[in-house]
Amino acid sequence: MAEGYFEADSTKKYDYIIIGGGIAGLSLLYRLANSPLSDRSVLVVEQRLKNRNDRTLSFWTDRPTPFDEIVYHSWKKIRFASEDFEKDIDLGDLTYKTIRGIDFYRFMWDKLSGLPNVHLAQGRVERVESGIYGAYVYIEGQRFYGQWVFDSRFRPADLKHKPEFGNQVLRQYFKGWIIETSTDTFNPDSATLFDFRIPQSGDMRFFYLLPFSPRSALIEYVGLRHTEYDGIMHSYVKDVLKIPDYKVETLEGGALVLSDRHFKRRRGRFVMSIGTAGGMVKPSSGYAFTRIQNDTEAIVASLLKYNHPFKVPRPKPFYYVLDSLMLEAMNRFTGKMKGVFTGMFKYNQARSVFRFLDERASFWEVTKMVVSIPSKHLFLWVVLTDEKKESKAAEKA
Repeated sequence: MAEGYFEADSTKKYDYIIIGGGIAGLSLLYRLANSPLSDRSVLVVEQRLKNRNDRTLSFWTDRPTPFDEIVYHSWKKIRFASEDFEKDIDLGDLTYKTIRGIDFYRFMWDKLSGLPNVHLAQGRVERVESGIYGAYVYIEGQRFYGQWVFDSRFRPADLKHKPEFGNQVLRQYFKGWIIETSTDTFNPDSATLFDFRIPQSGDMRFFYLLPFSPRSALIEYVGLRHTEYDGIMHSYVKDVLKIPDYKVETLEGGALVLSDRHFKRRRGRFVMSIGTAGGMVKPSSGYAFTRIQNDTEAIVASLLKYNHPFKVPRPKPFYYVLDSLMLEAMNRFTGKMKGVFTGMFKYNQARSVFRFLDERASFWEVTKMVVSIPSKHLFLWVVLTDEKKESKAAEKA
């Protein structure tokens, strides 16, 4: 699928080197190719080209995107469900969209391959070193030079959880199935984003249900503890969805890192972290696609205006504190978080919840959301906040 790319030349100096041909790397390349910087030379480094449908990319938006032609399905209505509360929600001017991973990769390769200034190097990056005027990337014995290097490499194993602000690290495990039924079963006009109608078992567990047709849907299990997924997923389909006969195609599985750490954007004088390595995963939700698009757009804008990529928006302190509180609640009170999410959707408009997740909600919207959580769950937040105050007071003493 990488046909049309020009092979890398270690004797050539590149304007930009992008390490990683995943979502962040290809998104940045796409932004560069569709900007006044389209004539700059770019080297993309990827160890293994992606050629299978390994994930789905879901996001909500109120405006067109560059990827609308490859949206696999979209929904104007969503559903929230738990044992004691269910709600169908009209998204208004928002639309929830899903892109298949393989469609995203093909779209990028089709749009970008064949450009004379875009080159590809396949291999493992051994190290990156900053020089006087740029940086060097070493790939299996060869050295490549770039004026700016954008590095998406990320090692989750390097992050260890500590119960304090700025050092919390949780894993959000997930597994997805495409299920096919022999009769019309699903409503393809409505997506279920949170279905808590499964035993929590001391965890924070829920399902996504994204119907693509009356007989086909993606179900995705999400939890904070590694477990035996297949049994839980079969039980959800049979006991909750009441589907006795179905076929399964395993789609994806893995873990996201949810952390309130301040990820370094600048790894060297001429090296910038992007994607997950640059902190683009929303700590309290795991959503990243829209954040990556906004970030790559900001990087290109910075290059154009300041001749360097680092003038990009920083994390907002207000939301950083909220994310940290949410992570500690998820860590310490994992089995009770269902009530927190239920309160958010039961007493607030969906648009306010999404504005909160997008870090666009006002202080009053957030206050209303917190107050709307049932008292026994709000108590958890009060305890956490008081503990933080006591901890800071003790440090000052």
